[in-house]
Amino acid sequence: MDELSRYRKVLAMATLCFVVLCVLAAALFPGQRSIAFGMALGGAISCVNITYLGYKVRQVADNMAGAGKRRASLGFLSRAALSVLGVMIAFKWPQYINMIAVASCLLLAPVLLIIIGLGFSRRAS
Repeated sequence: MDELSRYRKVLAMATLCFVVLCVLAAALFPGQRSIAFGMALGGAISCVNITYLGYKVRQVADNMAGAGKRRASLGFLSRAALSVLGVMIAFKWPQYINMIAVASCLLLAPVLLIIIGLGFSRRAS
């Protein structure tokens, strides 16, 4: 298993734990339900965006190594559209999903990747 796959696997597990904790918080604290659901939605979208970015990085690396053909893609636009879709869902149903929580948790996966990277670098040394 290469390093990118290890990062992706740990990130997926950490994000899944975060989403489960948010749903559990929504069940335990009904007054904060919209915030918890917004955090869960933002975290899930963030994980999907980073997973897609990892796929595109792998594809570029394969192209540079000569193992693949060059294709034009809408990588950034797809990730941006998914983020905007999450915020639009929160805008459409503010009684169920908090828009600020969605927007703030869109940064969850990059922060988790920094923490995971620091953890892996400490293990290696």
